[in-house]
Amino acid sequence: MASKPALERSGGKSQRQRMWEAIRLASKKLSPEFTVLTIAASADLEKSTVANFVLALNRSGYIAPVEASRGKRYMRYRLVRDVGVDVPRIDRRGNPVTRGNEQQQLWNTMRIVPGDFDFAELAALATTAETPVTPGAAKVYLAHLRRAGYLQQTHPGSRPPGRSIIARYRLSHTRNTGPRAPIVQRTNCIYDANLGEIVWHEEIEE
Repeated sequence: MASKPALERSGGKSQRQRMWEAIRLASKKLSPEFTVLTIAASADLEKSTVANFVLALNRSGYIAPVEASRGKRYMRYRLVRDVGVDVPRIDRRGNPVTRGNEQQQLWNTMRIVPGDFDFAELAALATTAETPVTPGAAKVYLAHLRRAGYLQQTHPGSRPPGRSIIARYRLSHTRNTGPRAPIVQRTNCIYDANLGEIVWHEEIEE
């Protein structure tokens, strides 16, 4: 029997995305300062959750304190580095998170490739100096996207005697959902941020 993994999402948005949107909204007000308490209220999240995220943003230079009063929850901050609608990918210490970059590069590439491709070709096209993409990573990502219905197979793979034919794919026009790569989660499901939903999950036998 199938079951869906539980993800902490509301309206298709992660907790961090909701906090980031609340911070950006606060920055557009006449008084563009905020506290942990105001963001917690705006994003409808626990104060401790917001405090950890605010600390990470402060360490990474996205926000800066402007006033301290009666403890950290009341410290006032200002957004000083607005990088757009998507929440910055940082860990609890404020360091950049690179996990998922390969999938984003592969998704970007398959959206602009004019013809079909196999996993090795796509990996080569998607590789950049900052984000090298291995053929193995491309093969796994394409396998997941095919299961989720994003890809059309243009030529099946086969193993005739003496040689191997690699399967070829193209991105389905109806599943080109937007610029954010569908992310394969560790729980063996795919979350599409363009749609704000889990679009595929591995069936678990009970």
